Amino acid sequence: MDFLVSEHVRFVPLGGLGEIGMNCMVVEYGADAFLIDCGITFPDCTTSVDVIHPCFDYLARQRSMLRALIVTHGHEDHIGAIPYLLEEFDLPIYGPRYALELIREKLHDSRSKATCAHLTELQPGRPLSLGALVIESYSVTHSIPDATGLILRTPHGVTVHSGDFKIDHAPPHGPQFDSERLQRLRGEDEVALLFSDSTNSLSAGRTLPEQNVSRALRRHIENASQLVVICQFSSNAHRLRSILEAALRLGRNVCLLGRSARHHYEIGVRTNVLPGFHHLLVEAKEARKMQGSDLLVVATGTQGERRGAIARLSQGTHRELELRAGDTVVFSSRVIPGNDSAVLRIWDSLARRGIHVVNSDSDPEIHASGHAHREEQRELIRMMRPRAFVPIHGARMHLEAHAELARSEGVPCVKLLENGEVLELKEGTVSKAGSVEAGRVFREWGDPVSEDVVRERQLLGELGWAIATVHINAASQNRCVDVITRGVNLQGSEEQRAAARDFVDRVVRKPGLESEQELKDAARRALKRWFAKRNGKTPLCSAIVVNAS
Repeated sequence: MDFLVSEHVRFVPLGGLGEIGMNCMVVEYGADAFLIDCGITFPDCTTSVDVIHPCFDYLARQRSMLRALIVTHGHEDHIGAIPYLLEEFDLPIYGPRYALELIREKLHDSRSKATCAHLTELQPGRPLSLGALVIESYSVTHSIPDATGLILRTPHGVTVHSGDFKIDHAPPHGPQFDSERLQRLRGEDEVALLFSDSTNSLSAGRTLPEQNVSRALRRHIENASQLVVICQFSSNAHRLRSILEAALRLGRNVCLLGRSARHHYEIGVRTNVLPGFHHLLVEAKEARKMQGSDLLVVATGTQGERRGAIARLSQGTHRELELRAGDTVVFSSRVIPGNDSAVLRIWDSLARRGIHVVNSDSDPEIHASGHAHREEQRELIRMMRPRAFVPIHGARMHLEAHAELARSEGVPCVKLLENGEVLELKEGTVSKAGSVEAGRVFREWGDPVSEDVVRERQLLGELGWAIATVHINAASQNRCVDVITRGVNLQGSEEQRAAARDFVDRVVRKPGLESEQELKDAARRALKRWFAKRNGKTPLCSAIVVNAS
């Protein structure tokens, strides 16, 4: 169902609802439309692609309406797909300063064909008009600097979009969650609709304050008599500032290991998030010559990435720095589901070498989530008292838990949306209004990869591949077969391959198979039958015909 110009305000999620990551939502009214965020998600290892982003087919049909992209903050699940978006759409981008710096560098380094967009800072409290729609950002606390939520004023009522948030009233750095602005908004206008981050809707209580994390990290650095390595998400520049302040206070130099750690430090300097620490930094070659007690390392690779700095340090294969027994490694991060085994291997490797490993299991205060837990989500609902509520940014179970929380707080209208489902706002009331196409695009080295190719890769990983080669000699009418396999579990493999070859050979020698295509089809079907009968599991099967005449 396609929508064009309408008298209603429409919200069309293209990503981020019913899944974690890939956040992207279209807002439309009259002849005007804009996007909120345009992010990616990362695939599992079976697809062998780099990233996944929302399908833009619906946007192409609404091309004449699109006015801008509004960015809430600079995490990859909110900005990662921008280079691919700009390949197809010439849009100005508005957002907070830290996010714009990340986008500028992303466009410069991108393999995509995107041209550099017009980037304009959207400062909290300074409204932006797009036709009849007026957007204002407000400050929230999150795990990256300059995170914001959005206030949208429309002819049919006020909508609040939380962005990614937690409510930290006393963060060690950066602005606190702007409750005052939201309370003032609630005094000025009734909030018709609240979209709210659902990522931690299954987590009870409140998120640990970042101040607690700062104190815990400082304690571990202070108590260590040798080298200390802290692994953290590179984009958490406020936490990096706490680490640098602790190093300054305790007389340690700092080495940043990993491209993303250095990248976010440089952006932090440019945006004044990390002022005055340059004299503390040493390069890895210089750090290698220093006493461990004089050094603190901030390393990448919190999720067990094979090429991450901490993975190489744990194996003793880092070219420029080496850990020794008695050193301390602190993982100031959570383990994203799916990465558990890779991270555990690093922890185990470090422990085997006599290195003291600290993680959130041994000290729960060394990491705090950037997403609100249930009591903060409840606080935002009570602060806004919206007429309607839609949970966003989460898998289905997160959305449902957040929706139930809103119902328990007396919100009169709660709607559950998933990608492609359209919500309409008219005169302060909301209703579902059909759906649009909302697919996924797979990218490898910047180029799109078809879903058929992705599925084939998954099947190859699950089942393996077998190929029958039929050699024919038209002059002598002779036919013979070879069978090779890749990734197929064959017990007594040579004997089994010989049996498969004999089975296919008998089939292709039968009379009536004249053309090469008939031989190819018969050989492929025979190979599938043999595996289905003997192995109980059929790999991907192919056949080729080689004519020796």
